[in-house]
Amino acid sequence: MTIQKFELGRLYRVVFLDHAEGDDAYQIRLVGELVAKHRKTITLGCWLVDGKYERDNPNNHVYTILRSTILSVEELIPSPGSTSQGDLALDRRQRQPQSPVPRPRRLVSSPSQTRADGTF
Repeated sequence: MTIQKFELGRLYRVVFLDHAEGDDAYQIRLVGELVAKHRKTITLGCWLVDGKYERDNPNNHVYTILRSTILSVEELIPSPGSTSQGDLALDRRQRQPQSPVPRPRRLVSSPSQTRADGTF
């Protein structure tokens, strides 16, 4: 069994085999933040209220995967502006102000709408 190194708070894409009734096993892909790790399992949160894992919060959606079923792991790069500790949830005070979206340029539909110098 291969033991992968995982860091709490980091974002991962994990492909693993899930059991099914009958002769088939299904290949599943899950993306989430690592909220717990143990010798035989990892737990990813894909829906975390206020960006934090609380075990008893029914609004958090977390999935525990047996390490022995993992086929591949990819650590996803945090977005710019996330904290250096790997915490992907940004505090509202840390967010950078968004620049305004540029307005689309008006297209010229006929030569009569342009000036002599080529502007509108």
